[in-house]
Amino acid sequence: MAGMAINPDGSLNTKKLQKELIQGLEDDRNYQRTDDMKKRAIHVAGTYDEFRNMVLCANQQPVTRKELESLSKPSKGWQNSRTQSGLPGTSSARAKKKTGQGEIKASKKLEVPKNSVEFERDWRRKCNTDLKKIKYLRLVGPRRLAALFAGDLDAALLGQLLGALGRALALDGPPPDVP
Repeated sequence: MAGMAINPDGSLNTKKLQKELIQGLEDDRNYQRTDDMKKRAIHVAGTYDEFRNMVLCANQQPVTRKELESLSKPSKGWQNSRTQSGLPGTSSARAKKKTGQGEIKASKKLEVPKNSVEFERDWRRKCNTDLKKIKYLRLVGPRRLAALFAGDLDAALLGQLLGALGRALALDGPPPDVP
């Protein structure tokens, strides 16, 4: 290894030496931790499997407070266009419409959803106007909607539902096109 750390002109390659030294120190630390754990585990473990598992865990690092807190925070699986850009009619959305990108060749006919995932999917994809949102809510009905979200309802979706209903009521009832 020492031959690799010498440049062709005979000078030392300090970067390679530094990397080798750091790697050697880390290997020594890992060896020492494993050896210490073996010495502790031999007295504590009841079976070989327990001993083996304790030794395998010797080089693990403790979980930091920040990592532990991030585990409890829910992460969203999808984000709608309003949360990403602020407004639904941004220039990128208009550009996609002009070029034909982003269009999904799917049935625009609304059907009663079988579960909350189908409801949210159809709500995002097919209900892009207040009129369509009200039609969809009437199609689903209050009892079915309550059954779909009996366990959990996302706060963002609840806000969208209430917003659509509020705008419909602001017009003194549902829009005239809705039967």
